[in-house]
Amino acid sequence: MRRFIGIAARIDEITSVNRYGAVFRLRLSDYIDSIVLREGYYESEVLEAMQGATPTDGVVWDVGANFGLHSVTLKKLRPDARVICFEPSPDQAARLLTHADMNNVELELYCMGLGKQPATGTLHTVRGNPGMNTFSPWSEATYTGSLRSYADTGDNLLRSGSVAKPAVIKLDVEGSELNALEGMSSLIGALKPTILCEGGPELLGIFDRLNMSCRPLVRNEATTHGLNNYIAEPL
Repeated sequence: MRRFIGIAARIDEITSVNRYGAVFRLRLSDYIDSIVLREGYYESEVLEAMQGATPTDGVVWDVGANFGLHSVTLKKLRPDARVICFEPSPDQAARLLTHADMNNVELELYCMGLGKQPATGTLHTVRGNPGMNTFSPWSEATYTGSLRSYADTGDNLLRSGSVAKPAVIKLDVEGSELNALEGMSSLIGALKPTILCEGGPELLGIFDRLNMSCRPLVRNEATTHGLNNYIAEPL
């Protein structure tokens, strides 16, 4: 299909409806987009855990929102929820806004990251898999570009009144999870949100120190990496 469309129509995007009824303009050449096209969603276990953990009229932070797959779909399923997105890539942030418009949902978007301290840093980017964009480059990955982007802490934003208090936080920041969690440690202690986070088994120890129980979610769609998604809840 990809070869046929690329030759005949000379496009690299397809408008598709995922299995939850949300509409997205997906890039044939991008890793996550192609899985959504093939399987109907990507990391649906995260979306379903977010939906189940979000109280009525609850606030959700989507940290590392990418093109809005989870945030737009969640808002489509739960119009009562208030969804706040953090995405430092201008390209992916623009796609997120397009997808929100396509689904007639309202989201709040901050084109920035969350980290351990307020700082402007280098966001390393990957053509074809922007889900690997990161402030913390991995030595075994190949990055195809970079840009300067700002990151603040969750604690600072909440203290300033810039954002609403979250009941649920989805965190997928490609190696910067510890920094982001340290930057919102006061928030976590005071509000005790449910946290959905991707990473390795080291997250078990991190959440134990935050006085939270943590368990892995069972993946619903196939991926080519060995990381897990975890759900952490207050003890």
